[in-house]
Formats: sequence, C-alpha cells, structure tokens
Amino acid sequence: MKVKNIVYIAMFVAIISIMAQIQIPLPGGVPMTLQSWGIVLSGLILGKKNGSIAALVYITLGAIGVPIFTGMNAGMAAVLGPTGGFIFSFPIMAFFSGIFKESTKIYMPFVGVFIGVLINFAFGMIQFSFVTNNSFIVSFSIAVLPFLFGALLQIISLPMLARLINTSLAKSGITI
Repeated sequence: MKVKNIVYIAMFVAIISIMAQIQIPLPGGVPMTLQSWGIVLSGLILGKKNGSIAALVYITLGAIGVPIFTGMNAGMAAVLGPTGGFIFSFPIMAFFSGIFKESTKIYMPFVGVFIGVLINFAFGMIQFSFVTNNSFIVSFSIAVLPFLFGALLQIISLPMLARLINTSLAKSGITI
C-alpha cells in the first residue's frame, strides 16, 4: 500500500472520529450522529477498499480503548453494546458506498449508499434488539425509525457532495 493511501485512510479515520462527536441524544439510547456520514464519504471518496479499511481502523482504535466513538466512548463495551451493530456494519457500509465510485452511470453511487444504509440499519437494529431484549418492532421504532429522514438525506446528498470533492481533487491533480 502506498504512503499516500495510508495518509488518506488516516485522514478519514480522523474525520469519522470528529463526526462521531456531533450528536443529538434521543430518548431510546441511540443518538443521532454524523458518524455514518463520515463512513459513507470514506467509501465514496476513497473507494470500496480504502473506505472499508478506514472504517476497520476506526473500529479497531475504538475497540482497543481510544475514545473516538460517539460521546468519546471506547472499548469492547461500546462495540458489544446496544449500538454496536451500527459500528460492526461500518466497513460493509463503506464498501457498498464506494463500490460504484468508478461507475459511469451517475445513479450507481446513490444505489451503493442506499444498500450501505440498509445494511447499517439491519445490523444496528438486530444487535440493539438482542442486547436490549426488545422485539424487532420496538427496536425498529427506537434504532431505525428516528433516523430514516437523515438516511434519506445521506442517500441523496452525499453522492453529490463526493462527486464535487472528487472532481475538485482531480482538477487539483490529487489522485485518490
């Protein structure tokens, strides 16, 4: 792996870590954050491989105790807790967000982000349900329903933002 790719991955780990701290606490225990936005952007800008690596590095750092998860949390308790399913899905979310980065069809990045968001919701809801001992319906209402509007914004806006960023980088002679 080239040094520049390692630097880009590290930059996105930092971006995701910062975005995880921007949060709105919700009554069900699953806060609204911009963390997943950083994950999606890592895939859209770095591509499926390096975006997924950035997500894996982020998870690894948080799991070993670096306080980078939402609310400056860290450790295996955060990963195995009620919201850990969302965290586990991040590499897959980044992969699907980046899978169509090179597609010539303008709608494909939107499809990739949509698939990534669905996987994120599925992992998050399933782990939330098991850890909290709630039914899937209750877990859906707490861990998914409040986030649907934000997910729609992600699906619509992030591929367009990433396209602008990637175009600007290319015009500046920066290749990712």
